[in-house]
Amino acid sequence: MNTMFVDSVALRQSGDALIGIPLALRARGRASVLCKMILDVVHEVAHVDRVHTPLVIGSALGEMETTHALLEQIFSEDSASPLRFQNSVHNTACGLWSMACGQTAPSMAIAAGHDTLAMALLEAYGYLYEYGGKILVAVGDEAASGVLYGANTWDAMAAGFLVTLEKTDKCMATIHMPQRVRDEDHAPNENPCAAAVDLALRIREHRSGDIHIGRWRMRVEFCDG
Repeated sequence: MNTMFVDSVALRQSGDALIGIPLALRARGRASVLCKMILDVVHEVAHVDRVHTPLVIGSALGEMETTHALLEQIFSEDSASPLRFQNSVHNTACGLWSMACGQTAPSMAIAAGHDTLAMALLEAYGYLYEYGGKILVAVGDEAASGVLYGANTWDAMAAGFLVTLEKTDKCMATIHMPQRVRDEDHAPNENPCAAAVDLALRIREHRSGDIHIGRWRMRVEFCDG
């Protein structure tokens, strides 16, 4: 049927309080804003066995601010902080979630520009089609600032979803798998994962409709029981 069902959704935007980060105090202090926002939404939607539930995290840019700071340190001090390097890789949030929850299920980190949300959902669908069960999906990107983003400006955001191929009594929405509708990506001055905000709000507000994700289009319909 090429559809998935959303049982839970969470959204964090710039300025929102982060209330459920599953990290020890020291690890929380070292984590980036993006990492903490992603872990917060995953924590909120993870009404499942966290040890055995797989996770897909999508981010077009990942830990670029941490990476930038690491490169500046290498350039100025001719050395690199192991802890900063540890938190600069694209699957940082996957690793921290696994350690915090004792997760043994697979985790996947996806980067696909403005198509990131579409690719994260397709990755989740492929896993569910093969193995069944439920899967956690989170996407987000940090705020645009400094030399890395030129004239672009956008705020940080993260959105999380608990999805399955089997409709349950907790179903909030039906997602029809993204379809590619154009060959060229557009690069608007907005957070590359901004489409996830539209998706999360539509699910929360029971608004069906089409969502454009880079070169892709996806249909979402709210569950009516």
